[in-house]
Amino acid sequence: MASRYLNSPFLTSQIKFLFTHKKAGIYNKIIQFVTELAKVFSDCYIEINLKDTFPKQNALFPKRIGTSMIVYIPSPLNADDYPEAHRIIPINRDDKQVGTVIISLDHIPNRDNVEDIEIINRLDVRLREADLLPIRK
Repeated sequence: MASRYLNSPFLTSQIKFLFTHKKAGIYNKIIQFVTELAKVFSDCYIEINLKDTFPKQNALFPKRIGTSMIVYIPSPLNADDYPEAHRIIPINRDDKQVGTVIISLDHIPNRDNVEDIEIINRLDVRLREADLLPIRK
């Protein structure tokens, strides 16, 4: 998790947790976790880094925050602008959209699945073109 003000290194943090994708319902629990986290930390970028199933070095922009499985962008986005995303969840505060959770796929991505990689890359390109993928510190 990193603040939108990425020039301040003391504002970055990580939460590490392990899970097995074979456990029933884990994907929906991760989505719920990120969505609730985004409601509390709505000014931060949040990404789920899947180092075993979709490591950063496989990403199109490895030095930038990326969509991979789920990403929270602290900017209001329109679902129509990201048709390849499986799901877009607006995050609201005081009846105003302040950010967006983007769920790239309906399953945990697999680096060996070409279609997964293509969808994630298309999302990353769209977000990068909109200057919404900051460099990780």
